[in-house]
Amino acid sequence: MSALETWGDAVGASPLAVVAIHGRGQNVEFMRGLAERINVSGVGFFAPTAPGNTWYPHPFLDRSPENVSSLADALRTVAAAVAAAEAAGFARVVVLGFSQGACVLSHLILTKDLPLAGAVLFTGGYVGPDDIAPADVSARPGLPVLLRSLDEDPWVPPHRVADTAKLLVRSGAHVDALIETGDEHIVTERAIADARAFLTTVRDSVSSLSPQR
Repeated sequence: MSALETWGDAVGASPLAVVAIHGRGQNVEFMRGLAERINVSGVGFFAPTAPGNTWYPHPFLDRSPENVSSLADALRTVAAAVAAAEAAGFARVVVLGFSQGACVLSHLILTKDLPLAGAVLFTGGYVGPDDIAPADVSARPGLPVLLRSLDEDPWVPPHRVADTAKLLVRSGAHVDALIETGDEHIVTERAIADARAFLTTVRDSVSSLSPQR
């Protein structure tokens, strides 16, 4: 697994961890900055870095054998980061990603049976040119998912974001999806505020279920 950086509250101070996955050409410092913008206390953060700062080499809608192989490695890295948070003693884990990171996480949630307390997906959708077959979609009953994007994002078309939301609903997830007006590849202030409210709710619900430490 790639190097894993941590920050925020330690286990014992919080029952909730966030595994943060960066986008193409970014690194952990971008995710630190995103976490600072969201500004939710009482969580611990775990963030791996992709080799060469890229989780897969080609655009996420390409029919690319290299993407398939790299995506498999990325999914293993995320699973290992979730396992590291659990091994550190955190009771629940939320995943959060932007752009390529959100694409990796969308694919993971839809195709892998990994225990999660929630997901925040900024501008992403599942990877590959073809739809994911319903038989290959993992059951996600009750999983809260926040999905935010822009209608003219230069890299992630809104139809893939909408298709991802539909598959998540079909999986049983509770999906809050919004595609705002805009043509930049950014996380908007509306998306940040919504993520703050989302993570606060998940944190508080996990705290109420966790035993006193």
